Amino acid sequence: MKWELKPDKYMSEHEVKGLLKSTEDKALADISKGRSTWVRVWMLIDLVCSSGLRVAEIANLRVRDINLKGREPFINVVDGKCHKQRLVYIPNKLVKHIKEYVKRYDLEPEDYLLTSSHGKAFSRSGLQKHFKTACRVAGLPGHYSIHSARHTYATMLYSQTRDLRLIQRLLGHSSIVTTSVYADCTKGSILQAVNDTF
Repeated sequence: MKWELKPDKYMSEHEVKGLLKSTEDKALADISKGRSTWVRVWMLIDLVCSSGLRVAEIANLRVRDINLKGREPFINVVDGKCHKQRLVYIPNKLVKHIKEYVKRYDLEPEDYLLTSSHGKAFSRSGLQKHFKTACRVAGLPGHYSIHSARHTYATMLYSQTRDLRLIQRLLGHSSIVTTSVYADCTKGSILQAVNDTF
C-alpha cells in the first residue's frame, strides 16, 4: 500500500508566508541588537522552504556547494540520500538572501552555511529544534517538522507545474512512484476548485 501524504504533513501557502515573515521580523530585530540567532534561523527557514532539501543535506551544506552566479543559480547536493548527487535550482529571492548572509558572516567556500554562534555545524536535531521554535513563534501547529517544509515545497511546486519528473529530480527521489504522492495530495485543491466554480 502506497504511503499517503495527508494535509497535516505540509503547510499551506499562507502558513509558509507567515513563517517566513515571522522569522524575518525576528532576524531584523536581532540584527538591530547585534545578535545572530534569528538571522541564522531565518536563513534555515528560507532555505528549507525554497529548496526542499532534506535536513541532512542542509546540515552538510557548505558555501562552495552553492552556485549563485549566472542565470541558473543552484545548490549542488554532493551527498544526498544513498550518496547521490543532484542539482537543486533556487529562486532569485533565496539567492539574494544567501549572498547577504554569506557577506554578513564573511563565510569562506569551505565553511558550512549554517553554524551555531560558536562556528560549529548544526546537527540535524539542532536544525529540527530551530525549525520547531520558528513554527511556534509563527503560531503554526506543533505537528510540523522540518520535513514538512520539504513536503510543502513539493506540493507548491507541483500545483504550479504539474510536472512530477521535475519534482522527482529536484527532490532526489529514485522512483517516480515516491514523487506521485504530491499529485495525489492535490485532490483537496481540485475539490476546492470544483466548489468555487459551481
